[in-house]
Amino acid sequence: MKKRNRQLRGSKWHINDCYNRSSEAVRQAGSVWYVNAHYTAREIGELADYSGDVALKVGSGIISALSPKTDWDKNILYAKELVRTGYAPRQTEKNNEKALRILEGEDPLNVLGGLKVIPFYLAICSPEGDEAIPVIDRHAGAVYMGRSITEKEQKKLSNVRVMDRIQKQYLYIARKQRIHVHRLQATTWVQWRIEKGYATL
Repeated sequence: MKKRNRQLRGSKWHINDCYNRSSEAVRQAGSVWYVNAHYTAREIGELADYSGDVALKVGSGIISALSPKTDWDKNILYAKELVRTGYAPRQTEKNNEKALRILEGEDPLNVLGGLKVIPFYLAICSPEGDEAIPVIDRHAGAVYMGRSITEKEQKKLSNVRVMDRIQKQYLYIARKQRIHVHRLQATTWVQWRIEKGYATL
């Protein structure tokens, strides 16, 4: 157990430095990332003939169920495809099954699982919510480490203690920077992906 807990020992200051490197344009993109995801999720729920808060929960749940190892743009395309046809391409049967259960009316929190997926769902539902849980995917983990992480290291993000440690560092820096933790995480996520050539602004 002790050996496992020493893995992925990054630093909160890597998160802080990444945020400080971000331009005003990147910070603006980060500040609205989850807000935009919120409205996109509602639209997907409405596409499935739900309305109001139910549409938001259904859309957020479907997106989250199909999110593992999927770029955001494709995530949205797959979610819409699942609503229209009942199947999302290039997704596992397990993820398709979860998304369909949510589409059919099951509570997303009773369907979803995972230390990244559930916080992602909650962040989309409530971008500026109190008691927010930071969303830690491979890019957020890399920000914390100050370097890209390997596929083997990515698997360590499924360890509860590792995830808890990283989330606490994001919460610390969010308080230091006096911004909501979802804004911090999204801003550093955007900044990191631009720096590594995964995306442009």
